[in-house]
Amino acid sequence: MDNSPARAEAGSPPDYAVSQWVSRGFEKRCPEQGQMRYYVLSLRQNLWGAWEIERRWGRLGRTPSGQRVETFADRAEAWARLARLEIERRRRGYAPVAFA
Repeated sequence: MDNSPARAEAGSPPDYAVSQWVSRGFEKRCPEQGQMRYYVLSLRQNLWGAWEIERRWGRLGRTPSGQRVETFADRAEAWARLARLEIERRRRGYAPVAFA
């Protein structure tokens, strides 16, 4: 039995904060080095109300080559991790992009 604080009481649905879910996209375009890559960070809640960051990455124009999901007990911890991941992507030469 999961006793984590993010799990909802038995029989009651979790309290979703959909307005705080975000997705951020990044691209790295360096044709002279053969680098045409993307990276997407998504912050959301899972079915039990715990916060997750999903990371997807790969080559532009291709199917994703990697994906990882991290789960956090609370929103503040997840937001802090999201901020660190964004800084890391920018340091590695990725630029933010807008997407729908």
